[in-house]
Amino acid sequence: MLDSPPYVDTALDRPAEDHDIPDVGEDYGYPYEPYDDDPPEPEPAQMPHRRLYQVLATAFFPFMLFVWCAAHNVYEPGETAFMHANEPYVHQWVDLDHISRYPIAAALVLEDVDMGNRVNAFDVGRFVGTAQSYLGGQSDIDGGSTIPQQLVKNLYFSPDRSAWRKAGEAFIALPFAWTVSDSRMLEMYLNYAQFGPKLYGICAAAWYYFDTPPWSLTQLQGSQLMAVVRLPSEARRVEGGGIYVLGENSDADFRDRVYNRVPRDLAFLGGYKPLMESVGIDDDASDHEHIGENSCSAMPADVEELLVAEGVR
Repeated sequence: MLDSPPYVDTALDRPAEDHDIPDVGEDYGYPYEPYDDDPPEPEPAQMPHRRLYQVLATAFFPFMLFVWCAAHNVYEPGETAFMHANEPYVHQWVDLDHISRYPIAAALVLEDVDMGNRVNAFDVGRFVGTAQSYLGGQSDIDGGSTIPQQLVKNLYFSPDRSAWRKAGEAFIALPFAWTVSDSRMLEMYLNYAQFGPKLYGICAAAWYYFDTPPWSLTQLQGSQLMAVVRLPSEARRVEGGGIYVLGENSDADFRDRVYNRVPRDLAFLGGYKPLMESVGIDDDASDHEHIGENSCSAMPADVEELLVAEGVR
């Protein structure tokens, strides 16, 4: 006769009070715990148009930068960052129609002869080289700046020389050159360039140094004016009219620009007219009637006051 299997105790064979019933809230081994409150609402899925908003927001800034740059085709600031940092100053605006083509040609020869044949604001390879020179310890990083770069710097940046300023200048100069015409940039450049310690713009400079309106400047006078753009704080008025520069080295550079570089390069290029055509200027100042508020047909009052203060008048 076979033995009976051993008795196996089960929960059902024991009284209820002996059952191992866990308390509510004890871990059941489930992957979640019981909720004391209502379960949280599931997070809504990201709406498809959120991505569109992000893309539009990202594109908005460069779009507005281009619009702001393009507005300079018809708008000019009354005061530049350089002028604000050098108050009080002498300045008066003059339209391009009333500016002799000689100083424009001299500006191109001395500062940016490739302006009319270049798509960008500057040569990228040369810009990288200049940045590397600065990072390598060279303190003067202004050398080689094109007219769009110099214009943007004069308009919106401080005179401080730094890599950050150079980067910001390049960042704005690119869309500036893409949206503003060459002739307009030259008009603004000549109106905001510094020609003396407190002297800004070719209108004031022509009357101060030569007692003549800007449309009648000769090649020599125009070359002298553009030769001091790089060293305006050292430029002085010659008694009777004209310009001289303080400092032996600065004076040597000034004379080289005026009497060698400008006439030599203009002769090589076939005169000033090919340069004018390359930047979209196909007329002469003599083709226009010099009247109106922005014609600079009379000596500005601020220039006359400056000459009186210096004992010239």
